[in-house]
Amino acid sequence: MFSDEVYVSDNQRREPRIPFGTLVEHGLLRPGQTLYFGQHGEATAIVLDNGLLQRNGAASSIHAMGRAIRNAPCNGWEHWYYDDADSGERLPIDRLRARLRNDGRGSTRLDSGATAPLYPRSKAAPRASKSNR
Repeated sequence: MFSDEVYVSDNQRREPRIPFGTLVEHGLLRPGQTLYFGQHGEATAIVLDNGLLQRNGAASSIHAMGRAIRNAPCNGWEHWYYDDADSGERLPIDRLRARLRNDGRGSTRLDSGATAPLYPRSKAAPRASKSNR
């Protein structure tokens, strides 16, 4: 009845969660560095050392800042861009997150030598319902 495309799952959700601040901790982004909203930089924000972005005096997450700019839901990993010094291109910060995952720096070593994600999705704290906020 449905095509096979209907049953394809989003493999990104299975990847270990890596907070934006981890990019700063590993030196992939620097505090004070400018990020651009959209490839053409319709808006800019400054990376803070605590893993937030600052724009017009307000500090918030990559997602919340993007949501405020778009006035709509926003996946900050896909909408914030940085200038890559090696290629000279403006690339989405999701490329840096992928680099962390591929290098194994987005994980932590266990005593047995096995690798586990820093922030596994299954152990994330449940979100409060809207009625509890």
